[in-house]
Amino acid sequence: FEGDLWQRSAAHANAMARALGAARAADPRVRLTRPVDCNAVFAVLPGDLAAVLGRDFLFHLWEPLRGEYRFMCSFATRPADIAALAQRLAAAP
Repeated sequence: FEGDLWQRSAAHANAMARALGAARAADPRVRLTRPVDCNAVFAVLPGDLAAVLGRDFLFHLWEPLRGEYRFMCSFATRPADIAALAQRLAAAP
């Protein structure tokens, strides 16, 4: 990483996580469990919703007993990725 590339990459990942957190917070089935203050989003999802989203998106079951999942954003996360997940979330039964 030369210059401020690391800083721009981190800022982008954090911004994408904030956008993802906002998209998830708009759905009453999703409960954010922690503030979105870095490139991670933690949320409790119903198992059926997690299964639907898991068909097209990668995320990690973080706390199995609570049904809490971790979604990570990176320098390569695109706004279109967040929009696609938000659309899938809105369309899920």
